[in-house]
Amino acid sequence: MARKISAHTTEAPNSTVDLLGNIGSTTRRFNAGQLIGAIYTSQGQMTYAASSRNSTFLNPPSSAAVLAYSSASSAPAWVILDTGAIVYASSAGVISTLTAPSSGAVMYYSTINGQIGPRWAIVNAGSLVYGPGTTLAIGTSGFILQSTGGVPVWVGSSTIEGTVTTAGTSGQVLQTTAGAAAWRNSTTIPGTIGSTIGTSGQVLETTGGVAVWRAPTAGTAGAMTTLFSSYVGTTQVGISFSGITSAYAYLHLIGQLRTELSDTIEAIFMYFNGSTAAAYQYFAIEHANTTDPSQIVSTASSAMFIGYSPSSLSLAGSFSQFELKIFNYHSTFVKKTFAGNSVVMRSSVVSTARIAETQGLWNSTAAITQINIIPNSTISAFSSGSWVALYGVT
Repeated sequence: MARKISAHTTEAPNSTVDLLGNIGSTTRRFNAGQLIGAIYTSQGQMTYAASSRNSTFLNPPSSAAVLAYSSASSAPAWVILDTGAIVYASSAGVISTLTAPSSGAVMYYSTINGQIGPRWAIVNAGSLVYGPGTTLAIGTSGFILQSTGGVPVWVGSSTIEGTVTTAGTSGQVLQTTAGAAAWRNSTTIPGTIGSTIGTSGQVLETTGGVAVWRAPTAGTAGAMTTLFSSYVGTTQVGISFSGITSAYAYLHLIGQLRTELSDTIEAIFMYFNGSTAAAYQYFAIEHANTTDPSQIVSTASSAMFIGYSPSSLSLAGSFSQFELKIFNYHSTFVKKTFAGNSVVMRSSVVSTARIAETQGLWNSTAAITQINIIPNSTISAFSSGSWVALYGVT
């Protein structure tokens, strides 16, 4: 009598487990692997549930396919890809492919007409691409790009009012008349200088509405002419004046300064013609607080001390005041000297004031054509509101 199934020992099966079954009318022995493999008819087939308790096959595809599940058919399916194609979801649960374009295309994203997904735009040589995925062919030679109705278009420059279509000749200037631009000879325009350049030492004057070069006329002795003025709108590491002419007896420099150094006070220096060689000497008498005067002396410095300036930790809104005169500045055989003074209020208490009387020498006979003013610290800068003016004195 056969044993009950429950009387046998439990053991996990494998593909070599023997089974009994009828093949036709004959009982045969076969293993589990043979039984499962018997349902497939070709290599590469896959089984899946076509419905409840019902299986079917998914036959193998050709090469270069990806497996995707379609919610429309509730079944897996192969997506055949051409060379260079891209797979994307065109809508929820729907897999689509984007065929590879010809050479020279750019990809863009589109939602036009419900066709959601990437698209290729074929771009010819010189074409422009603007959204969504539209191209503009290269314009004709001489055309310019213009926006019309929110899209770019090429238009002939001659059709745009006020454009210049021809090149001017030598010496002409561009002038607008009644909204149109035209080239005109500079000598025919009132107030223009003309075709000549001034000679050394001449100044530009206007006579009867016409600009002309003339030798400077002698002015009243001691008269001051503004040569340069510099206002610090934002922090600035230094102040420089260049191109100083030789038409005056001496130079007069005045200003107000404040620096960004994290301190209550900072020394200010000056040098000439961009030279920081150790050729400057200076002597200063300093009155600080209520103490007796002290001396500041240097015989070989890269710049000259000209006074002090309040810094970021001093009284808010306070600036130094200074003035100095530079003698023999245009001479080529006399060494250059200056004399000046400065005053600083570090707080609202008068006793914190600092006054400096300064004299200096640049040990050079070169004519001064440039003046540089700098704070002592390399990490400092002049604060907004600082200004310096340079005058020529006859």
